[in-house]
Amino acid sequence: MAERAAQADHEEEDKDVRTPHEDQDEQHQAQPEEESECPGCQSVGILTLPCGHKLCHSCIQVSREELGQSGCTICYGSQLMDSVLHSLLETLFHGQPRRRGVTPGAAEDGVMGAEDGGKGWAAEGEEMCGKHGEMFSMFCLEEEELICPQCETDEHEDHQSCSIQGAILDCKRELRSSIRNLQEQLESLSSIRQTWEETSAHIKSQSVQATQFLREEFEKMHQFLSEEEAALMSQLKQEEEEKSQRMKEKIDRISDDIRVLKSSIRETEETMGLEDLAFLKNYKKTYTRAQHKVEEPEEESGVLLDVAKHQSCVQYQVWEKMQKIIQFFPVTVDPNTGSVCLGVSPDLSSVFVCEKQPLPENPERFVSPQSILGYDDFTSGRHSWEVEVGDNSHWSLGVASETVRRKDWSDSDLNLSPAADSDTDPGGGVWIVSLSSGEYRASPGNSAPLRLRRKPRRVKIQLDWERGCLTFSDGSDNTLIHRFKQQWSGTLNAYFSTTCSKHPLKITAGKVTINVD
Repeated sequence: MAERAAQADHEEEDKDVRTPHEDQDEQHQAQPEEESECPGCQSVGILTLPCGHKLCHSCIQVSREELGQSGCTICYGSQLMDSVLHSLLETLFHGQPRRRGVTPGAAEDGVMGAEDGGKGWAAEGEEMCGKHGEMFSMFCLEEEELICPQCETDEHEDHQSCSIQGAILDCKRELRSSIRNLQEQLESLSSIRQTWEETSAHIKSQSVQATQFLREEFEKMHQFLSEEEAALMSQLKQEEEEKSQRMKEKIDRISDDIRVLKSSIRETEETMGLEDLAFLKNYKKTYTRAQHKVEEPEEESGVLLDVAKHQSCVQYQVWEKMQKIIQFFPVTVDPNTGSVCLGVSPDLSSVFVCEKQPLPENPERFVSPQSILGYDDFTSGRHSWEVEVGDNSHWSLGVASETVRRKDWSDSDLNLSPAADSDTDPGGGVWIVSLSSGEYRASPGNSAPLRLRRKPRRVKIQLDWERGCLTFSDGSDNTLIHRFKQQWSGTLNAYFSTTCSKHPLKITAGKVTINVD
């Protein structure tokens, strides 16, 4: 049995190693199939070729002469079509990355494509070099692209390269770093957008508050003007009634006199119309009545309305009276510069400590210390204002430059050593007198406390910009507290700071005077 099996295997091997020509000879020696026609010449008696296609003997001979030993026109046409399609695809997609699959031009029956080089099928999902048709195996670090062994030899010989897995790890590491940077930018931009949204909401809140304040202020002025109008109208009406009543009395008196005269004239005329004896009887009485004399009234001045009094410079007179309700402050504070723990009165004249407010962090705003600037800019001239400190136990007053540092001061910013140059720009650009822990100090330039005869309840600040002089004095008696000598070159603003929650700082209203030229 073993010998018989071995012999059968040997015969099978001999059969497998036979050439295609031997197979064709056997097929040519086979009996023709009379019932089929040749697809080439439509004659009967066709033969079956090794590839499975069928032709007659004459067509086979012609094919061998033209095409060689294969002798199958159908297979040749299929290969020719694959070659044409492959060339067309190469032209259309030249240089484009491709998925590694069946090599273009490969036949469906397993024939390898011309550019596959007989290396076999590429695994689906892999990519091949479009130029050399080889699998990518390396990554060029300089060009940052996938390369095949042939690319590495021809074009990237002097370039640094690494394995694909190593490149994947490095590239992912760089992308993670890029993602972190993008996330940081996203967080930063999101924070900025939130700040801007809060700023937009604050702008609307400011508009509402300002509108309410202006409406109240104009309502006060309207009320005052309405009252003044009513008062002037009342005075005019009263004068009209008084003078009209006086004229009525005079008219009534003269009307009575006229009535008496008319009666005398009528009676005298009636007497004159009597008969002689009757006339003479009544003559004496009639004569006496006719001699009655009425005194004419004297002319009086001032009987007309005093129009000039009511109409002369009405606006000026009302404006002059308006000083009683008008308050003028030499300086006012700018809420946009105040720290979140400082509140401001609606008329911008008082500063007080309050709970932390949800205010936007705009560049003008102080963060530390709790400070605020005046709204008015000082670039020249003389300026003076008073601040009522009262029982406030922790305050600072003075002026600040427009470049004053508004974020995170330290104590050293305000307390310089005695040897410090007074012409420097200390504390980020402030010149102040302050009260803290019961001691009065001036900064910059003085480390020792100031010696005052008594506690000032109002501090008067005078700035002479051209002379470079800033003077602090007691508002009640002008006693000097301290004086700075400094030549300024930029814009200055009044400066206020306090941490005392019980007593506010209040700017004293100035006196309003009207000068008429």
